[in-house]
Amino acid sequence: MTQQLTSDADPAPHTRDKSPQRSDADIAVPAYFSIREVANEFDVTLRALRFYETKGLLRPQRFGPSRLYSRADLGRLALILQGKRLGFTLGEISELIAGGDRERADALQLSPQQRNEQIRLLMQRKHDIERALAELNSDNIRSATDSEGPRMSAHDN
Repeated sequence: MTQQLTSDADPAPHTRDKSPQRSDADIAVPAYFSIREVANEFDVTLRALRFYETKGLLRPQRFGPSRLYSRADLGRLALILQGKRLGFTLGEISELIAGGDRERADALQLSPQQRNEQIRLLMQRKHDIERALAELNSDNIRSATDSEGPRMSAHDN
């Protein structure tokens, strides 16, 4: 026995939308992005983006007072932020980006020596921070509200 289609059933295959399935590549993505869009996407301030521009790290297109960022600018910004997370200075980041492989711009390219030196530097910073935290948590530091702090006598003036 064959089942009859009712008005509640799915439409017959010949009445369904026959447009081809769209892939991500078919979706129109803007070629340029406003400074606000970039700031929101990367969770940075407008001031930071302008600062990177003054340092020559970013070069957005300028149309009067407006800045428009290309996909290449977004890639550079991703590298800048990665460099910052890894503890590099902006000068070092600039050199790393300038000397990087243009074909593979999805990550900073470090030599083994650069990588090892940065690891050593970050380990030293970690050690220094741990020592500072231990000192702050110790009884050797008094808060401003402690009533037993050193008192000045008339002779100390």
